[in-house]
Amino acid sequence: ARDQIVALKEEVDRLAQPPAGFGVFLAANEDGTVDIFTGGRKLRVNVSPEIETDTLQRGQEVMLNEALNVV
Repeated sequence: ARDQIVALKEEVDRLAQPPAGFGVFLAANEDGTVDIFTGGRKLRVNVSPEIETDTLQRGQEVMLNEALNVV
């Protein structure tokens, strides 16, 4: 029963997360930020430390959190 409660809580937490947006990677900047295109706007945003910006390619789709940072 306890395992079922834990599993249900994890499912509720997962479903309660805000939706992720998407953008198109344009370029990496020297300060660690990247330029993306999303929602008809070009933005300069931060990148999660787990993402290696040198592996991103121009035109690649990237996932954004609700603060519009690449995750």
